[in-house]
Amino acid sequence: HRDRFDEAWKIYDQWIGKPPARDYDWQNAVHVPITFEAEQTITPRIFGALFPDDAPLDVKVEGDVAATEGIPIKHTIQHYFRLSNVQGAAMSALTQNTLFGTSYIEASWLVQRQWMQDNMTQEQYLALVANRPDCKHVSFFEIYPHPAKIDVTDPLPLVRRRFADAEYLKSLMDNPRFDTKSLQEALQTQSVVFEQSQLQGADGKAMQLEKKDSYEILEYWGPWDESYTQNGKVVTRKAIPYWIIVINRKVKIRGIRNPYNHQRAPFCKLRFFRDSKPSWFGIGIGKIGKPTQERLNKLVNQRLDNVDLVLNKQGVYNGNDPLINVRKLQFSKPGQWHKVSDVNASLKWMEMPDVTGSSYNEETLAKQDFREATGATQVLMPAEGAQHRTYSGLNLLQSNAGLRFGPILRMLELELIQDLSTMYLSMLQQFMSQPEWIKVVNEDGSESQIQIFPEDIQARVYFIPTGVSEL
Repeated sequence: HRDRFDEAWKIYDQWIGKPPARDYDWQNAVHVPITFEAEQTITPRIFGALFPDDAPLDVKVEGDVAATEGIPIKHTIQHYFRLSNVQGAAMSALTQNTLFGTSYIEASWLVQRQWMQDNMTQEQYLALVANRPDCKHVSFFEIYPHPAKIDVTDPLPLVRRRFADAEYLKSLMDNPRFDTKSLQEALQTQSVVFEQSQLQGADGKAMQLEKKDSYEILEYWGPWDESYTQNGKVVTRKAIPYWIIVINRKVKIRGIRNPYNHQRAPFCKLRFFRDSKPSWFGIGIGKIGKPTQERLNKLVNQRLDNVDLVLNKQGVYNGNDPLINVRKLQFSKPGQWHKVSDVNASLKWMEMPDVTGSSYNEETLAKQDFREATGATQVLMPAEGAQHRTYSGLNLLQSNAGLRFGPILRMLELELIQDLSTMYLSMLQQFMSQPEWIKVVNEDGSESQIQIFPEDIQARVYFIPTGVSEL
């Protein structure tokens, strides 16, 4: 996937406004931020359509059970959507999805302990403060699927690659599910690759961590052959779903069967435009608009170069004229006089054609081409005054310019809202062992607390996203 990731980094550079490379120092290197403008036009509209509220879902009970069985499940999933800030993770994922065409959200079970103090005895104790489903955005650049893998639920493997410091590995030692000896061994290794730190020092620049302070973490989710001895014979079970974690490609700190009942990699994969041939990856506006972005930068910089050349004309001079001060010819300023032997023949301007008029027309056409190709047309751009998110989403679907986003929005509802809800319910049915108090938002906007027992959420249900596409 190197070529795809290299192209994505170039698209990212265009999004953040990295100046284009030029051949000479005197040439202008201005970046026109139309890629950023287009992404920030489309992403908020998509977000508003997906999330008319903070937990846009309903449930339909499957099988021969009462419809009321789905009510506690709906309230429970909505509660954990709010508690795990699904909207926050989704906003980051949707930005990368619009730009690169593919993005990811991890759905995991969060177990968090914290030292507390007893008010009566003043003694410290380790308390369980979180035991619930959670979600986080995963960078596009961290997921490496098998070349033949198409869908996140198929049996082919994928690898997540990320970097951490020594403190993260040390924190895992408090987790009884990790082998302390393996972690200590991993801390002594050095990464075979290096990635610049995202941390900033007091000077505002990226901190240069030593190579030994950066640890590469590879997480493998996929089939693995499992061998064990039974009655003196080695028995092999093939293609068992496994979860393996390796540090610096040298030390395995975990290798167990997939701990989740759903038996899949715990990621939601979002895609923007679908590729016309089957592919794991989608296509974003960055790829579609990249040639036009480069064309636009070229037009603007050529026009600015032309203005510089017109205002600071080049010229020719008689090299045999002893009165000419060559050094003064290199600078242009008002009121400057030049001593010459012949005012008609010693100095002459080189005429430079002014192309700024046609360049402005070409720039306008290039911007129009970009917006029509990506869908970020003038109709979708924010109007003056605040808009309710539901209105913003309806505007996306009902405008002629936004008709192409209807299928994209519907698929995002299935890939994010429905898929995440399904994984949340599966994890709750597997790991929830004690009654939990959850917050319910009533139809009138008021809030109330209800207690949910594990047996209340065992029904089989089908999740229905209630975003704008359902209106």
